Amino acid sequence: MKKGELKKKLITELMANYILLNGLQNASLRNLAIASNTSDRMLLHYFLDKNELLEYVLNKISNDFISLLDNFKLKKMVLIDFFPYFKEIINNSEIQKYIKLWIELISLSSREILVFRKIGQKICESFLDWIKSHIIIENQDNDRLTPFLILAIMEGIVFIDALGYKHEITHILDRLSSIFKNNNHLI
Repeated sequence: MKKGELKKKLITELMANYILLNGLQNASLRNLAIASNTSDRMLLHYFLDKNELLEYVLNKISNDFISLLDNFKLKKMVLIDFFPYFKEIINNSEIQKYIKLWIELISLSSREILVFRKIGQKICESFLDWIKSHIIIENQDNDRLTPFLILAIMEGIVFIDALGYKHEITHILDRLSSIFKNNNHLI
């Protein structure tokens, strides 16, 4: 790897850590430059503009998140068997940083800010691929929509958790397990 590529990789790592800790709202070029021990002019040497920089850094964060999820070493399973693991995953302190950023990214994307919508869709595709590789989809007729349904369930639980209803999460997951166990044709 060339010196410039190594420097870009280091800068990207530092900016990713900054964004994970401080969020996108605080991710001005000035703050990202300070976090990466360089100048905002130098950042624009490595990236065409702030949108390209954010896309690059958020893609790195997304890849790191998927790698972190893969560290749970889950075998492929049916959805009802996944619910207990999901609770463990969302309560993991490392995962929490990514979840908070994901919620912020969804909010910015919903305001139709193009760069965030584009990045959000790409990250969503990564989540859907992760779901397909870890959850057995029993009804192959709904193969395309099922991962979206599973993601909607997971994101709903993450949203409820983010609002502070941690105690209810266990009951929600138990109820979902019961519903899917008794109506396995839903997915």
